[in-house]
Amino acid sequence: MPDPIDLITADPDTNNPDTFNAQAVLAWSELTAIIPQINAAVTALNFNSISSVSTDSKTIADTGSLSITLEASKGFLPGHYVKVAYTTDPTIYMMGSIDTYDSGTGAATIDLDRKSGSGTYAAWTITFNGQPPTVVGDHHVHATTGNGSGAVNTYFRRFTTTVESIGSAITYADDSNNGASFTINDDGIYAIYYHDGKATAGSTKYGVTKNSSGTTSIVNISGASLIMEGISESVGAIAGVSAVIELAASDVINAHHDGSATETNAHRTSFYIRKIANL
Repeated sequence: MPDPIDLITADPDTNNPDTFNAQAVLAWSELTAIIPQINAAVTALNFNSISSVSTDSKTIADTGSLSITLEASKGFLPGHYVKVAYTTDPTIYMMGSIDTYDSGTGAATIDLDRKSGSGTYAAWTITFNGQPPTVVGDHHVHATTGNGSGAVNTYFRRFTTTVESIGSAITYADDSNNGASFTINDDGIYAIYYHDGKATAGSTKYGVTKNSSGTTSIVNISGASLIMEGISESVGAIAGVSAVIELAASDVINAHHDGSATETNAHRTSFYIRKIANL
């Protein structure tokens, strides 16, 4: 294949009819020179050239390098973004960029960055997927109705009701000893809202922390562990706190307080977290 050539080095001067044609129209020699390149590009984009099957046994994952044997003599190139879908149920899949592909043997490595579903399978359909998807999807958790705090992590709130827990980016758990936790599974930008209070007279300080200690009052949490803090100064007062923050996979988020949050009314105790953007 000939080396790529520059067809036009500058915009044609539309104000100069004497030179416009020479600048704007390709010479036949230039056109014929790029025909092999055009043909190669069309061949690479042919669906059959950038689709394949595999019978390798692989486990669904969204990180790391996937080594998989594709069919030989295909048009996959490094940088191609592909979908590796379970043939029987295409809603179960992995996605990522081709790192290497040996057209002679079919051996390939794919840098994974997202998935859907789980399990181990040995029937795959691999297809070219254009650019990495930017759609975030629906990943959010809404917990409400205060239920005291953890027996060990006494400054981490608990909740009685899970209004919604959707998607795979956040894992919600509520434990009698450890309190409620929201574990982040995907790097991204997250929006968080929390309001709470005290069922009896007096004020309570509460907020949201990251990777912090549930045996320490929120008033003593600082630095990167403290995401936000607020105060409810009377019975039934709804004073919410909110933030939009970048979080990483394995970060653990908690509804944190000063030891006096006792509200149990569903309308006065609520925690909401949603993934709103990919990184």
